Amino acid sequence: MWIKKMYFLLIIFSFLILIAPSVNASITVTVTAPSSVTQGSNIPISASFVVGQEGDSGTFYFSCDQTVSGEVDPQSGYSIVSSSSKTYTFTPNTAQTYSNCKVSDGGSQYSSTFAVNVVAPSTLTVSGSPSSITNNSGDTFSLTISITNPTASAVTTSYSLGCSSHTCSGDQTSDTISISAGATTTLQWTVTVGSSSANITFQLGSNSNAFTSSVTVPSTVTTTTPSSGGGGGGGGGAAVNKTHKKTQTWTKITPGSATIMKITDPEIGLKIINITVRNPAQTVTITVTKLDGKPATVVHEIIGKVYKYIDINAANINETHIDKVKIQFEVNKSWINANSIDPNTIALNRYKNGWEKLSTKKTSEDNDFVYYEAETTGFSTFAISGEVMAGVTTVPGITTTTPLITTILTTTIPIIGAEMGMPVWSIVLIIIIIVAVIGFWLYKKRLVIK
Repeated sequence: MWIKKMYFLLIIFSFLILIAPSVNASITVTVTAPSSVTQGSNIPISASFVVGQEGDSGTFYFSCDQTVSGEVDPQSGYSIVSSSSKTYTFTPNTAQTYSNCKVSDGGSQYSSTFAVNVVAPSTLTVSGSPSSITNNSGDTFSLTISITNPTASAVTTSYSLGCSSHTCSGDQTSDTISISAGATTTLQWTVTVGSSSANITFQLGSNSNAFTSSVTVPSTVTTTTPSSGGGGGGGGGAAVNKTHKKTQTWTKITPGSATIMKITDPEIGLKIINITVRNPAQTVTITVTKLDGKPATVVHEIIGKVYKYIDINAANINETHIDKVKIQFEVNKSWINANSIDPNTIALNRYKNGWEKLSTKKTSEDNDFVYYEAETTGFSTFAISGEVMAGVTTVPGITTTTPLITTILTTTIPIIGAEMGMPVWSIVLIIIIIVAVIGFWLYKKRLVIK
């Protein structure tokens, strides 16, 4: 009897073993992968693991039927103990189609198979601007690189930007991106030029030199003794002080947003140029240069004393593009005091067949400088000027003040009530009435006493 029972239990045990889930039987794997990638790119293969039964576990690997030529991370596999996700990095070195790829534990539990088509980086078209530029150390310019996918399917690629001794800010300098079929992705950086000439290189996939921008820093510059402020309104044929110069280039300036140029050289005097346009402008370059004196091309004198002459040269942008330009500038208080300048008369002037005083307003001041903002519609030669305070006569090397007695004699003594806006005849009439009332009161009082 006990033999039959043992036999029966053995059959049941064997049946349970047959129907029992094997290791990882309840782990569901879902994989997301790009269908087309560039050779040499870091391609993400995203896997999601859902554990349906407690205790299920396993180690999963990414693999393809073809030998994967390149890096797969992690090579040691990914251990599953609970529901989670993992991104495998696939960097293929060979342009080919990797078919029957999967994420599996080496057994029967794996995701649906998928294929990855690896194409050469030259499949995508790369263009950029500028291809070469000459700038002084510390100057900035805009670098733009466009990647076009001419194929009929999306392509995932990775890129990196090598800035050498220069500083690049803006878009990420390395990333993995997907470009839709027939689409173009544009990347843009602001480059601050370093102390020496060096190329900026753009790598796309395995192409280490998809685009190069050659940046040249002049080995020598013309230097002059920095001036502490501007000269007078006379003189001509002044040389340009190339030490105090700022250049910036933009690939494109479009309506709807302000384009800002910051100037950090205190000798130039300008701080910020804020440009808004009504029409788009391409490959715009603005160069700001502090002049040593009035240029020979300026044949008119300016009213007042000149603090600084500045030249603003603009390439590929003019008054047909410009809506308005706001220029922020500063004036040293030591120059204001030394020349007895009225700070309220300081203005930015633009030369265009003659001097035009621009609308200028004071914005702030600190211990050393007074700050102003002016508005213009174009670029040319500019001058920051101010007028001597009333009552002060200036002769080169001598400043005299009008005697106090003269000021007193030429000052009208205010009449009582004038500050109230009352006409003089009204005031006289009121005085006559008051005198009459007092006189009548005194007369009545006299009668009473008698």
